Amino acid sequence: MRDLHIAAGDSAAGSLRHAIAIGRMQGEVFSINDDLSIGPLSSAAGRIAFLRTLILPPPHVDAEEHSSGMDDDVFARWEALRIRCQSPGRVMLWISGSASDHVLLRMACHALQTTRATLWRVPVPAFEDGHEAVAALPVDALVRFASGARPLSADTVATLADEFAQIAARPELLRQCDANGALRYRAIDCHDAMLLDCCLRHWVPANRVIGDAMARCEPRNAMGDYFFAARLRALIDAGRVETRTPLQGRSWSWAVQVRRTDEA
Repeated sequence: MRDLHIAAGDSAAGSLRHAIAIGRMQGEVFSINDDLSIGPLSSAAGRIAFLRTLILPPPHVDAEEHSSGMDDDVFARWEALRIRCQSPGRVMLWISGSASDHVLLRMACHALQTTRATLWRVPVPAFEDGHEAVAALPVDALVRFASGARPLSADTVATLADEFAQIAARPELLRQCDANGALRYRAIDCHDAMLLDCCLRHWVPANRVIGDAMARCEPRNAMGDYFFAARLRALIDAGRVETRTPLQGRSWSWAVQVRRTDEA
């Protein structure tokens, strides 16, 4: 088996594929295509059901048929990797200081510890603004970091695999990392007060509210637009935010205008 580079998201995987395409690295790339900082991790069914409430379909698209790719079965993807790793080879785990990558490292150890592959960790430092994400770094930097990869011992793999089981057993749906790299557990609505602060009492585009909320996140624990869209939709459903034009079912429109209600 050739070197297999694993990254949490498609953006990071795309950068690694480019590095291979231009001859700066060797091997192939596999994207988990998931944000492991959010949602349940104890079962495929529970995770898929959660993600389908988070990733909202656009208007005129049936919610049951809508798929972003991220709501596919991440457990099935790990099983496919486990089968591939029955041949000896190196698995390069690209790990930043983000909560998603914190879980990725441990989930990989849990899924692949009994295979014949050797697990290697590629540590990726924060971007200059403090943002923690493999995708935040340019390709030249990622190529340099590849030389810093180190193999994980069998004892380390076993310890990290056990840590994943502990993470998966927690009931909280949001995970963050502190400055020391330790995982913190949060309720899924912990950003709602900040999101309401970004939502004015006169009509403004929802994408402006979501963009302002994203900008207020600490760089280490940045959250994506899909997350804040789902939380804004939850605030609309709770009557704390209203829309100028009604939303259809579970659908979402980035162009909808919103404002805070008197109850917010």
